[in-house]
Amino acid sequence: MSITIGIDPGFANIGVAVVDATNSGLVVKSMRVFCTKKCANTKYVADDNLRRAKDIYSFFIDLITHWRADSLVVERMTYPRNASTAAKTAMFWGVLVSISEELDLPIVSISSQQVKKHICGDRTASKNDIIKALNDKFKIVTEVPKTKQEHCYDALANVITVIEDEKLEVSIC
Repeated sequence: MSITIGIDPGFANIGVAVVDATNSGLVVKSMRVFCTKKCANTKYVADDNLRRAKDIYSFFIDLITHWRADSLVVERMTYPRNASTAAKTAMFWGVLVSISEELDLPIVSISSQQVKKHICGDRTASKNDIIKALNDKFKIVTEVPKTKQEHCYDALANVITVIEDEKLEVSIC
């Protein structure tokens, strides 16, 4: 038994999938989307972003300890052009690296093109293509609202790709 947590990084919507690699195959244990919301009463956006980063930290600490995860798989960091998005991306990664260090958990990062190629056979596959392929493979039932499902499916696709594709070149931190 080996528990891997897949992550679709974000700041407002973070996709998470928990996968157990057993002797009889892969079992999807949980799929969800963790959401942080802006606080309208905050005087400074930067203060609110710190609160949201703390919420992300607490969520992941609880999730990882609950499932006794062995590793984290996350979509490789991208570099957005928008300054606000770039700042939030950096904050998310800072939180994740801190947790990895604190709990001595490896982070495996993978590109979205590698995931699309493995899951759908096409580096240009759409979100819907990935969702369909994963539903066909695992018969997934999720309570995540349809408008947010792409996040947890991306997280699941990350884990499945890393576990199944032995020739894959990934970054491990």
